[in-house]
Amino acid sequence: MILTTFNNYEFFKKNSNFKLGRLVILVFFLILSSTFLNAQDKEGIEIYSIEQLSQNTTLRSVLPNYVKPENIIPLITELKPSIFLNGGVLKVRGEKPVRAYLDLNSLSKPISRNVAFDNVELVVINIENQSDLFSKINLDNLSGFTKLKYIQIVCRVDCNQNQISNALISSLKNYVIIYSVEKQS
Repeated sequence: MILTTFNNYEFFKKNSNFKLGRLVILVFFLILSSTFLNAQDKEGIEIYSIEQLSQNTTLRSVLPNYVKPENIIPLITELKPSIFLNGGVLKVRGEKPVRAYLDLNSLSKPISRNVAFDNVELVVINIENQSDLFSKINLDNLSGFTKLKYIQIVCRVDCNQNQISNALISSLKNYVIIYSVEKQS
């Protein structure tokens, strides 16, 4: 009887170590795959400079087929009905706005759907100073804009594509991100 109990104990001990080893390997694999998927998501955010869209150069020829400058440039440059969301305060200029201007504070939480947002295709986010470059911009908070296709990041200070990419958080990949540097004098 004592021998049977000892054998059962040894069997349980061996199986426990085996299960523990499998659990450690599984946890390690999950952490590794999660890190890899997050890196893939980060690489999945495509950012284009306004120069790539507006100039008739070789830069424009490398754009994917779904990025159509002829649709994007008028949204950016022409006078269009617009929404201004600053510090949570909403102002609508014109009927059926197609463009929205947001400050970083308004992006700190999800933006709820609003009838005024129904036709918005472009959101413009201004980076006013160097510290804004270190803020995280959660693009998933823009889900209230149901027809949103384009996001323009306007830097009022020196910035580059890499800095903007590091500031963006998104699990969605269906936005075209455009950036421009428009320093104020």
